[in-house]
Amino acid sequence: MARRVPLSSPSSPQALDLSFCPLTYWPDDSVRLALLGNIQGEARRRILQEALDSGDSDFPPEALLQPVLEPELRRLLGKIHPMFMGGEYLPDYLPEEVEIARVAMESTTADVISIRAFMAADHLIHYRVVDEYETEFSQSITESPTPLSTEELIHLIDTADGHDEPGLVLPFLAMNAQYDDPENLRDFISVRSDFYPGLGSHYGGITDAYLDSLIPEEEPEDEEDA
Repeated sequence: MARRVPLSSPSSPQALDLSFCPLTYWPDDSVRLALLGNIQGEARRRILQEALDSGDSDFPPEALLQPVLEPELRRLLGKIHPMFMGGEYLPDYLPEEVEIARVAMESTTADVISIRAFMAADHLIHYRVVDEYETEFSQSITESPTPLSTEELIHLIDTADGHDEPGLVLPFLAMNAQYDDPENLRDFISVRSDFYPGLGSHYGGITDAYLDSLIPEEEPEDEEDA
């Protein structure tokens, strides 16, 4: 059983409680989680999150608050702009499955990778990583008796492998940095979680540090002879 593999050298540009562990992924009293639920679309999630953060009670129409859009509505949104398709083609949720974190990219189609948890018949929490392209991800952590610690979730994100390099963040940033100026990629990728405080800041610091390392240092100008 692959799980509870610690980070070899935990480090982060941001202060982060690596030992933090949510009590459950299925709280009964979270209004925020009840409203956000398992909304798959990235644009729809952001609109609702902004309304919740601002205290605005004028939420989007109920049809847009469903976890999975009706095919016709999804098609109409795609005609407005491809970015509205981000996350909308993720695999359907399994029974009682919840998203515990997501990696969102500012690509043309706003690609999303979803990290999910569900309780199986063996009474263990099982985890799976999914995207919109039916990628088969290998995972270092596949199950656990209790919710993961922040350290364990970071390890899962940094070692999940579905492409040429392990990791769900830096490999995608590195791929795009081959074709774009690092400064244009500051907001290209984000990691968010409704269960793990500070996870987004952690990866924001890591991506900034990586992009900084790609920018050549300016050489000091030679002083003119007096």
